[in-house]
Amino acid sequence: MTTSTIRRVKQNEEDSIEAFKICGRELELDDDLISDVINMISLTSSGHYTEEHDSDNSNRSRDIHYFLDFDLSILGSNPVEYLIYARRIREEYSHVEEQEFCERRAKVMRQFLEKKIYFFDPRIQAHTTA
Repeated sequence: MTTSTIRRVKQNEEDSIEAFKICGRELELDDDLISDVINMISLTSSGHYTEEHDSDNSNRSRDIHYFLDFDLSILGSNPVEYLIYARRIREEYSHVEEQEFCERRAKVMRQFLEKKIYFFDPRIQAHTTA
């Protein structure tokens, strides 16, 4: 991934975090909740799964599991919804050359295919892989 691409992905994450901070303050959300959601947003761009998240059964970790499951739920959507999503991803990465984008997107999709379990919650796993 080029330095420019990494910078833009990081910027997208930072923009999402800033938007949530503003929303959280406007809604007068608890600082701990704001911090947890910011952590969850950060996880969506960092490969999702860690051993720590898998072994931690606390309520906080379960919230993170659900958040990550919802983030990936598009993988279990119908083909039309997924096509719309895929087009939006391509638009988001329009600054990346077509060949590089296709290579990197294929790599990401292969990584998903290599996983035996895509979701933390077995109900979500069953619903989206049925």
